[in-house]
Amino acid sequence: MSRKFLLCLIASLVATCYASPQIDQITPQALKPGATTILTFSGSSLADVTELWTSFGATAQRTTNSNPDQVSFEVECPSSACGIGALHQISPRGISNYQLVFVDSLPSEPPPANHHNLTNAQILNPPVSIDCILKNESIDYYKFHGTARQVFSIEVLAHRLGSQMDPVVKVLNASGTELFFCDDEGGTSRDSRFQFTCPGDGDYFLAVHDVGYGGGNAFDYRLRIGGFPLIWFTYPLEPIEDATPELFGLGIADEEQAYCNIEHRKGLLEQEPNNGTAQAQVFLPPALLNGKFQYSGDVDCYKFTAEKNQKLIFQGATRSLGSPADLVLRLTKEDSTLIKQGDLSGANEGSLTNTFGDGGNYYLQVRELSGVAGSNLPYQIEVRNAVPGFTLSCEDDKTHVAPGAETTLKIICTRFDYDGPITLELLPKPSRIDLENNTIAEKKNEVELKIKASDQCAPGFFAHFKIVGTAKTKLGPFTNDVSTAAALKKTFPLILYPNRLLDGLFSLAVKEK
Repeated sequence: MSRKFLLCLIASLVATCYASPQIDQITPQALKPGATTILTFSGSSLADVTELWTSFGATAQRTTNSNPDQVSFEVECPSSACGIGALHQISPRGISNYQLVFVDSLPSEPPPANHHNLTNAQILNPPVSIDCILKNESIDYYKFHGTARQVFSIEVLAHRLGSQMDPVVKVLNASGTELFFCDDEGGTSRDSRFQFTCPGDGDYFLAVHDVGYGGGNAFDYRLRIGGFPLIWFTYPLEPIEDATPELFGLGIADEEQAYCNIEHRKGLLEQEPNNGTAQAQVFLPPALLNGKFQYSGDVDCYKFTAEKNQKLIFQGATRSLGSPADLVLRLTKEDSTLIKQGDLSGANEGSLTNTFGDGGNYYLQVRELSGVAGSNLPYQIEVRNAVPGFTLSCEDDKTHVAPGAETTLKIICTRFDYDGPITLELLPKPSRIDLENNTIAEKKNEVELKIKASDQCAPGFFAHFKIVGTAKTKLGPFTNDVSTAAALKKTFPLILYPNRLLDGLFSLAVKEK
């Protein structure tokens, strides 16, 4: 054995011994609200994990587990939790990667061992959910019984939970004839979800596979089948003060929860008819407009007043909030003369910026790009003044530091009519954690923010915080949070829009020297 090889081996072993915990799999992939569930995590460097953090306020207690590559927690999920949440683990060696988990009221069954043909199909007794890891070039089969005209809601969560799987689901009859096929849901996700009505009494099969017949440990999914409602989206897309939400989808019941613990905002709800300038709905910038296209070809018109040389930003939001609509924004004068049409690229979700040379009344026309996208498609448009300021971003959302040492985060700044200094701070500020080099200098666009831990910070200490930038502009104080969207994109590369609750949330762990 060469000396070089031996040194590399030793370095590798040392790195492994001091590596942060890494989560690869969670079983099951869901928690039941108001109940305690044992979650088992598989990965590496899990032996000395001490705590489990969740984005939805669950309490967790570690249980005994003899496998060094596994760790289990008894997790008590709040009854108010819903939707998809995030979690990660903390140990004296650091903090783990994020994993996503579904809050699900359906009972869970353990994953089947072998169900890759119709003969060995896993028998399901709806309502039920089941977790599975798809094997390469395989199809998973499930069998259930239905009666004539019985309606089943069926969905696969994969893409939404960060899986590499792009699921396809087929419904077959007892002889193997295809009765229904579903690839992607209506334009917002790669996952499959639909309702199937049984044509008669008998047994039916589900065939589940990846669109490219891929498989492996990263191709995990959760199958759900039962009589539950399928909610495509809400209107408004986010909770608005004094607005009762409408739910759109299939089999929706009145008692369904519309929003998952999101702060209510002030906003304007669209009032029909508003299809032309004569019926335009009036608003005063800045404003948060909430509307929906009620039929194919629907055009919504809003009227507002702008001052001379006022610069306004119109920013749409649809797919990032669950709506399949693609917005086209147009600004016109009172005589319908076009001033400007917005950016049509999907990444911008419909955006437009304009400086008004003359003061007066103007109109914002909003339509769906295809014009034939169906009915009741909601959208949101934030109208705000373009003031001097900046945006901040970071390609990392977690960091580790030893007691008495320091770590750095590179903060990137994009400026808008402001060249002055920007001061960074942690909110809330963790105890015994201090900052150095926390000012982005005048006319500079980045800084290596230094985060220092006191000698009294013991390994295993962790904290969550936001990094906020503040500046004094010519129009007054301006603040903005540092976005971690780039880091979330690296963690969940197939999720088109990062989780808004995680964007801007940093994690710091104190690890052993």
